[in-house]
Amino acid sequence: MKHNGNGSANYRAFLRDGCKMPIMFADCKKRKYFVGTMCNCSDGGMYFESEHDIPSKSEIFIQVNNNTSDLDNNALCEGYRAQVMWCRKKNRNGHEYYGIGVRFVRNSCHQCGAIMPFEEICESINHMRLCVECSEKMNLLSDGRFKESIQNYLSGNVV
Repeated sequence: MKHNGNGSANYRAFLRDGCKMPIMFADCKKRKYFVGTMCNCSDGGMYFESEHDIPSKSEIFIQVNNNTSDLDNNALCEGYRAQVMWCRKKNRNGHEYYGIGVRFVRNSCHQCGAIMPFEEICESINHMRLCVECSEKMNLLSDGRFKESIQNYLSGNVV
C-alpha cells in the first residue's frame, strides 16, 4: 500500500503522475487515429479523456504528441500499446466525453521472447508478433509444410 501526499492510502500497483498532454490513439485493427488528452499516467497504464468511446478489452496504440494538428491516419504509431480496461461516459458543463483507463501491454516476440517497442514488431501469418531477426529468419524459409508447421506451433495451433 502506498500513501498519497495528503495522507490517504492508495491501493494502486503503480503511483500515478498527473500530466495534461495531447495524445493520438487508434484501435490496433482499424488504425484510424483519434485525439485525446492524457490526464495521468504510471508505469503500468494511463488515464485519458476523449470524445470517442472505445470498447473494453480493445487493444490500442497511443502516441503522445505535442502537435495534434498533423494527424496522419495512415501513420504507424511509435508510442505505447495498451489494452482498454474501462471506458466511462462523463459530462462536464453539458459537454459529453469519455474517461478511458488503459493498461500498457508488453510486446514480446512469439519465437524468441525478446521484449520490443511496438514500432519494431513484425506481424506474420496468424497475427504472430515477431522481432525483426525472427521475422527475417521466417521469411528465409521456403513455403511448405515445414514453414507452416512452425507458424502453427508459434500461434498455438499444434494439432
